[in-house]
Amino acid sequence: MAKLPSAVLALENGVYVEKAVTWSILPAEPDAYYPGAGELVEITDENAANYPAGLGRGWYFINDPAPFPDDTVTVADYLDNLSHNVYWADNGDSEDKRPDSLEGRYELQYAFNGSSSYQTLTESALADLGLTAMPQPKWNMQSGIWQISWNESLPSRITYSDVTGGGSTVSRDVSWRVVFTQAPQNYTMVEVTPENAGDYSSVQNQYGTYYILETSLTFTARVYQGNAGHDTDAIREAFLEQFYLDASYTGNRHQYFQLASVRDDG
Repeated sequence: MAKLPSAVLALENGVYVEKAVTWSILPAEPDAYYPGAGELVEITDENAANYPAGLGRGWYFINDPAPFPDDTVTVADYLDNLSHNVYWADNGDSEDKRPDSLEGRYELQYAFNGSSSYQTLTESALADLGLTAMPQPKWNMQSGIWQISWNESLPSRITYSDVTGGGSTVSRDVSWRVVFTQAPQNYTMVEVTPENAGDYSSVQNQYGTYYILETSLTFTARVYQGNAGHDTDAIREAFLEQFYLDASYTGNRHQYFQLASVRDDG
């Protein structure tokens, strides 16, 4: 058990004054859901009537009742829209390397009751979500921006009920996301989110998946050696350690890559 100070000395007008310290413990993510533990809720005087009598005021993990394997699953509501943008950085496909489709390069994932633990939707999981077939997306392919979307085809809330008609129903909210997992040949994939957008100055809040065409560059270096007796391998290593690739991009920003590191990374 950690020992916490109950008072500290604070300097005020040149004199140290004792100040009482009050401690409390608070959750980092209120109202979050944790698989196996349940939803984190705070019971207060205002909402106590919504919970079992006898529970004191404070924070509780409240787990949902689990549905039975033979319960009937019904879709209570559908998500209006789930969409994701794919951006092509390939000079308008000037080299004709852009694929016709991205089928098989993404996963449709779901989670229950606000959990951050997502699962990939598979054929075997369809019945658990009240679905009879894999939801099919629509593609809008406009030049350098492709958008994948599902409209009112993904359950946002499902209910489980006893096949006999007895007992109470169990309801679960369903969250969805689409995750791109691989890049087409000749492209590199970058995911831009609100958290890392600052690393990409030209994005301007255009979040999504970026496919960047890989480019081959050749640099020719001539080394003039006056003494043929010098070790050429040592000269090569010195060259690779001393020189860098300078990648400049929007906003007069630069990134530097040591040639030796580029070689070692393949």
